[in-house]
Amino acid sequence: MVRRTEVESQWTNLLLFRAWMPWGRAARDGLRLATRYLGDGRTLPFPVTVNVNVTNRCNLDCDYCYNRDGNQEHQMATSHLEALIGECARHRAGVFLSGGEPLTRADVPDLLAMAKRHGLPAGLATNGMLLTSSILERLVADRVDLVMLSFRGDEAAHDAFVKRPGSYRRMLESLRYLAQRLPPPGPVVHYVVTAESMPGIRRFLADMLPLRNVVVRLTHLSFADAADVAAHEAAWTARLGAPVPPLCTFRTRIDPRAFDDLPRLLADPAYGRILSKPVLSPDEARAWYAPGYRSSRRCLFVWHSTNIDADGTVVPCQYYPLAMGNIRDQSLADIWNGERYKAFRREIRRGLFPGCARCCKL
Repeated sequence: MVRRTEVESQWTNLLLFRAWMPWGRAARDGLRLATRYLGDGRTLPFPVTVNVNVTNRCNLDCDYCYNRDGNQEHQMATSHLEALIGECARHRAGVFLSGGEPLTRADVPDLLAMAKRHGLPAGLATNGMLLTSSILERLVADRVDLVMLSFRGDEAAHDAFVKRPGSYRRMLESLRYLAQRLPPPGPVVHYVVTAESMPGIRRFLADMLPLRNVVVRLTHLSFADAADVAAHEAAWTARLGAPVPPLCTFRTRIDPRAFDDLPRLLADPAYGRILSKPVLSPDEARAWYAPGYRSSRRCLFVWHSTNIDADGTVVPCQYYPLAMGNIRDQSLADIWNGERYKAFRREIRRGLFPGCARCCKL
């Protein structure tokens, strides 16, 4: 049975990314997907959204980040990224640049401007620490469609986490600048819900709620404890055989009591305009942070969007480094409906793996 919150979660994404999915395209692509979902795994001719990790380098070292890769740095040449944007332009697909921290690359504003010159939706996900006045001015001048900034707690917690006093206030200034100059829905604030960020969550929301033209989104922590990992590996081996790709999610065992206030907050009408990623009811939020959580939701992401890692590897999901191909060797269009991708979609259609349970895209 499809839950109301599952529908609401997908609807929220549609509204938030409406530049990527205008109503006419949403209706057309929705009908095409409905006719192909039960087929051989082939889907739309090209992804609606191409999410690109332009680098895995970052100026921070967050414990809960799935993008940690030891000390090995990857990033494609600018020419490869320009060629990818050109291919997206031929198929009218939107691009979203992330990382690592994308602004550790000096060419990111130019890449976003190139996408906009092609008439494509373009977005940026950043931790906000490297936003300068010149970059902010370019984002506005080039009419970038969506800018996402990440906060890690209320002011005291955030500054302590990034070890930079005053960083929270500087990010608030950047947020206000974008809110005043970007068209609706304005910039998006992501607040990762962790045991460390929970104590300051209401103080943080008190800072955010008065801001106009800002989307505030609580991002539920994607994590797996030892039992979750074991269940995931057993299910993967039974269904697909070995080897099992590493599960790129935060590995930890948490105390559910640290999140006792979350269901109350989600049910509080005072926070009615706050979004969550994914949308969870108070009962679902309570279960999310409890041991043994499993989701009955369906994954639609692999049918309409894709991820490209910093070395050019196309992966179906940010949590599975399962190579579908590499854009340095072949076109994204060929990879997107290639045999590997189709086989993975057929398997995901059968049901989620345990490692998918706490996915923010469900």
